[in-house]
Amino acid sequence: MPFYKQPGFIIQDSLGNLHNIVWSNGSIVLTCFDKTIGQNDKKILTNNATIEFDVISNPLDEMYVLWKNNDGSINLISNQEGEWKNSVFVEPNSFRILNLNITEIEGIMHIIYCLASNEDQNTYKICHHYLNEGNWEISEAGKIKTQQILNPLNIIEYSNKLILVYYDLINDVEQVFMKMFNSKNCEWEESIQLTNSPNKKLYMDILIIQDTFHLTYCEYDNRNFIVKYEKHKYIKENISKLLEKEISNPANCSYPTLIFYENKLWNVWTEFNYLVSRYSNNNSESWSPIYVWKNSKTTNFLRYKFMENAKCINDYKFNYSFARMEDLSFIGFGSLEEAVETPIKKKRGDIDMIKSDINEEVNGVGVDSDCSCDFEVLKNNIEKLDKDMIKVVDDLESRTVEISELKEKIDNVNEKLNQIKEIDERTENIEKYLSRRSRSFKKQK
Repeated sequence: MPFYKQPGFIIQDSLGNLHNIVWSNGSIVLTCFDKTIGQNDKKILTNNATIEFDVISNPLDEMYVLWKNNDGSINLISNQEGEWKNSVFVEPNSFRILNLNITEIEGIMHIIYCLASNEDQNTYKICHHYLNEGNWEISEAGKIKTQQILNPLNIIEYSNKLILVYYDLINDVEQVFMKMFNSKNCEWEESIQLTNSPNKKLYMDILIIQDTFHLTYCEYDNRNFIVKYEKHKYIKENISKLLEKEISNPANCSYPTLIFYENKLWNVWTEFNYLVSRYSNNNSESWSPIYVWKNSKTTNFLRYKFMENAKCINDYKFNYSFARMEDLSFIGFGSLEEAVETPIKKKRGDIDMIKSDINEEVNGVGVDSDCSCDFEVLKNNIEKLDKDMIKVVDDLESRTVEISELKEKIDNVNEKLNQIKEIDERTENIEKYLSRRSRSFKKQK
C-alpha cells in the first residue's frame, strides 16, 4: 500500500479530541473526532489551495490555518470559540513563496517562509513576519543557497524561544544550520552550523529533549541514501556535537523522523513504500537492530505534523509521526509485534577496520630468526583475501538492492492483479445480472 506525501496535521486539543487536517487535490479538509460523543465532523476549508500550507493550535485550543491560494494570495483563518474567521495575509511576492510556516510562541504569532530570488533560481530569502500589538512586523532571517532541491525549514520552540533549523550550502554541499530569534530586541542571532560532512543531504528532523538537540537527516552514500543521526548539547548559548552515527542501511531512505516514546528514542524513516526504524534506550549511545514494519506494507499511511495541547499528558514527544490514514493510529514505533528484524549490511569501513586489526596482529607477532614462515607472504595473502571480501560484500549489497527493488515491483504487480481480479468479478456479476434481466424480459414478452 502506498505512502502518501501530501501535507497532513494531527492536533490534540485540551479535551483529548483529535483534529485531522489534510491537503488533497487542492482542498484542505478538516475532520474533528469528538471522543465524548463518538462522532466525526468534516469541513472543507478551501478548494483553492496549493500544497503550501501550515497549521498551529495554541493553549486556548484556537486553531490557525495558513495557506497559499492558486492565484498566489495568502489566506489565514482562525477558529476561535467555535467560529471561523478569515483574513488575507498580504505579501506582494506571494507567487514566489515556498516553505510556508506558522507558529505561536508566548502569545506572539510568527509566519516564516522562503522567497525565491528573481536573479538566481537557487537563492532564497528567509522572510519572517510576527505580530506586534496587532501589527505585522517584518524581518529577514537570512539568505540560503540550494542545489536542485529546496529542503524544508524546521520551526521549533525551545525555552520560549523561536528556533529556525535549515539547510544552506558550504562549498556546494548542504549543511544544517540553526539560529534563534531574540524576542527582546526582535533580531535574529548568528547562525550555528550543526553538520560538516562532505556529502549531499536531504530531509531533516530535530527533537529537543532536556537541552539535548537530536538531529537526523538523509545523506548521499554511493548512489543510495543513508539515515544519519547527530546529538548536540546546548549549554549557555553554546552548542557542541556529542555524537554522529549512521542509522540505516544504504537504500532509498527518506523522511527520517525522531520520536521519543516510553524512554526510547526512535528514528523512523521510509524505504521505498514501507517504514523502517531503530531505537535507543541509553541516550543514543547504542541502537537496536533495524526493523521493517509489516503493517506499513498493507495500509495507506502519511507523515503527519503533530501538535498537542500542553494540558495533555502523554508518554511521547515528537514533531512528526507516521500514521494510518484510516484511523490516525501511529505506526513505526512502539510494540514490535508488527515488526521484522532486518540485517545490518557491512560497510567498506567495517572491512577496513577488520583489515587493520589483522595487520596489527601480524605485525605484533615476534619473529624468531630461525622461523621459516614468511610473514610478508602471509600479509600479501591477507590483503588478497581482503580484496576478495570487499568484492563479495559489494556484490551482496548490489543483490540486496536488486532484490528489494524486484520485491517492490512484484508487490505492485500483485496489487494490480488484485484490482484486475476485482474488476473481473464485478464485470462477471454485472453480466450475470444483465443475463437474468434479459431472460426475465423475454418471458414477459
